[in-house]
Amino acid sequence: MSGPSAAGSSWEVIRRSRVSSDRHGIVAHSTSWIPVRYGELIPQLTSSERLTGRTSLQLIAEATGRPTTPGIDTTSARRSPRRTPSSWSWAPREPVAVMTAKFVDSEGTVVE
Repeated sequence: MSGPSAAGSSWEVIRRSRVSSDRHGIVAHSTSWIPVRYGELIPQLTSSERLTGRTSLQLIAEATGRPTTPGIDTTSARRSPRRTPSSWSWAPREPVAVMTAKFVDSEGTVVE
């Protein structure tokens, strides 16, 4: 997959999408966009399966030797999409909280 860069060109990314739930239903849907070079280093990042034992950021830091720095977080609210997967426990156009985080390594390179 590719996505836009700040300069308008494109770069290759992995899209990891997961759903978290509790006994009442879905609590969160999360999507991570990770540069494909990390998927080449860490094959389990190419799957949307839940990672066990370590987070994607920990795996990337171990593989590259560069720790990640605290992310830049933003939070907003909007309505959910008009079409939602049947597995989601909320209705289309229902208000949802949207949180976005950007993580970089110790050299300032975006990792997720």
